Amino acid sequence: SPPSVHSALRTLAMMEGGRKIAVLGDMLELGEHAVDAHLEIGRALHGAGIDMLLTVGQLSRLTARGAVDAGMPISSVSEFDDSSQAAREIAEKVRERDVVLVKGSRAMRMEKVVEVLLAAA
Repeated sequence: SPPSVHSALRTLAMMEGGRKIAVLGDMLELGEHAVDAHLEIGRALHGAGIDMLLTVGQLSRLTARGAVDAGMPISSVSEFDDSSQAAREIAEKVRERDVVLVKGSRAMRMEKVVEVLLAAA
């Protein structure tokens, strides 16, 4: 849900370590609020000091657009159709001390990203 993503972003912003990376999947079941909610999350990402954004799913492409529109460099944003693709990408990009937030609706299978991160730890 949008409030839980905003809360998670605030927590991520306070974390110390390396780069702050958000891997966000579609927030499903938002109905008519889906477009605005995904755009708003994207705008909030840039203000939260996120260094890299990976999105999973069609709705999350709006999150990526919101982040870029708010000033996040397009080179810091990657978009994927499914979590398996995002998992392969994060495996190549994550470095020691990076702090990674993984969030999305259960149907987006974001646990695939978490499994890759745990295997790399």
